[in-house]
Amino acid sequence: MSPDRRGGFSVLELLIAMALFTMLGLLGSMMLSQGALSWRRVSGEHSASLQLARAQRFLKLDLLQSSGSEMAQSVVPASLASSGDGHALWFLSAIDPVTQQAARKPDGTPLWLQNILYYLVVPSTHSDCAGGAGPGGLDDRCPHKVLVRKVIDQAPPGDLTNPLTAETLLADVTPYLTRPNGTDVSAMLAEPGVTRVESVAFQMLWFEVRRPPDPRFPGEVLVDLRAASLDELRRKVRVGVAPLHDNPSTVVRTLSVFPRN
Repeated sequence: MSPDRRGGFSVLELLIAMALFTMLGLLGSMMLSQGALSWRRVSGEHSASLQLARAQRFLKLDLLQSSGSEMAQSVVPASLASSGDGHALWFLSAIDPVTQQAARKPDGTPLWLQNILYYLVVPSTHSDCAGGAGPGGLDDRCPHKVLVRKVIDQAPPGDLTNPLTAETLLADVTPYLTRPNGTDVSAMLAEPGVTRVESVAFQMLWFEVRRPPDPRFPGEVLVDLRAASLDELRRKVRVGVAPLHDNPSTVVRTLSVFPRN
């Protein structure tokens, strides 16, 4: 004769049920934790990729209208430790700032109207990074850098009939390699000849220019851009102290451009 079940569950059945619910709760908690980690990683990488894509877009548009023979680069003086913040790249542009069309002399050659300067720098609000030298003596510790773009016009307005009014390549851009206050670059408009300035990309780690990277392609300009997934990094390393150049949480984009002039 079967036992009477009207009295409820046995102690053993309750223990088994509690164990099952506990296991399900632990599995659910682990899945939520892993999901949150994956979301932070993907979100951080997406944010870094957006900054790099914006930097690539600006650089490509400007570099295509430049000339390899009217271009120069240097290392940005160190804001931290003893290593340079990144590279500075500047070149002449024939783009008319009003019409956004390329200006030409009567013989068809470019009429250079302005210098365009790109440089990577640690903003004054992030001097808390310790910094340190990575490959080539450039800082690869601070992931809070800003890629600045400046348009500089020091010559009289360009005149198609008078080549003497054309802009010439700046011999030294050191006075222009100033640090923004966070992302605010408005004060830089007071610098001599600066007609436009903008923060092209934020939370940057690396800006390195190689010209030409391969002697078989003498006209190529190769730009190495890197940004870090900060949320992911903060869980693993001391941000601002640990080398990040080859860290798995660092997003890398390479831009190859052959100037048309």
